[in-house]
Amino acid sequence: MNVLIISEDPRTDARMLEPIVRAMMRGERTAPVSVKTYASRQYRGVDQATNWRRVESIIQEELGMTDLFLLLVDRDCVEMRRESLTNIEAKAKDILPTGKALLAENAWQEIEVWILAGSTWKKGQRTETMWSDIRAQCHPKEVYFHKFSVAMKRFEEPDGGRKSLAIEAAANYQRIKRRCPEVGLLESRIRTWIEATQP
Repeated sequence: MNVLIISEDPRTDARMLEPIVRAMMRGERTAPVSVKTYASRQYRGVDQATNWRRVESIIQEELGMTDLFLLLVDRDCVEMRRESLTNIEAKAKDILPTGKALLAENAWQEIEVWILAGSTWKKGQRTETMWSDIRAQCHPKEVYFHKFSVAMKRFEEPDGGRKSLAIEAAANYQRIKRRCPEVGLLESRIRTWIEATQP
């Protein structure tokens, strides 16, 4: 099975999303799963990632090599984000052949929160009782993730520690799913699609 992630910024998001999606898919299939992110320098930001014409273009370009498209973006405290993703899913369903799908989800509130959810917190850092604060913060990347990356001595890495911290967090995928209900929901939807379409 080939999975293609469509993200807001392939330069940084791929490093976070690919390890987590691989961990998610590991429990869904015994057959090998290929996970990659659509790479393009021509678009960046949630407005472009959720632009239907752009998504449609990516689908047409990658359809022959992709079974499952995952559109994964930040929510950023935008209440209508889920509605726009649902609309994109409906449009994609109209053009995708049987056996292929596009599923979309918004991280609450940013993809970096999924890394924080799976990370091991050291003494003196944020605790489980403060997790609701992280989830509620509209800009957790700046408020929490950057500080966490500095504390873990990863911030000086080229991507601010995203790749290495995401790999470590993905090893605790069940914790990510427990702390971030949208991750569990996406996994459940993928499972339902697999059961309905795959032999």
